[in-house]
Amino acid sequence: MSAIQELVELSPKEQINLIRAGISTAVFDAVAETYGLSREAFADKLGLSIRTVNRKKKDGAHLGHVESERVLRAARLHHLARILYATDEAAGAWLSEPTPAFGGAAMLELVDTDIGYDQVHGYVLGLAHGVFQ
Repeated sequence: MSAIQELVELSPKEQINLIRAGISTAVFDAVAETYGLSREAFADKLGLSIRTVNRKKKDGAHLGHVESERVLRAARLHHLARILYATDEAAGAWLSEPTPAFGGAAMLELVDTDIGYDQVHGYVLGLAHGVFQ
């Protein structure tokens, strides 16, 4: 089972507890790998400091609340995109590339805020249900 699958199958209460406790850097790396991105590229797309991620990995510490929430959002979005794409790599590439519907921003870059995530989630969900915008 993939790291993304494990994250999205947690109950909402378990997801909240995980965010509060902090996601491990190993999970961060696994989600980045599922997207087909390096740790550096994934951190950049999420608006996170790679220095912070690397330091926490070196120290064996978990990510903070903000970083953990962004990783979880990215995992949830990727899970939804898999409805449209047959492979993890294709879904990750699609979410990581510039999208005209979002002014040329990659959908993954918008998960750093609730509003951005909601917009992207609605867009992907619409496409999954045959609503083309």
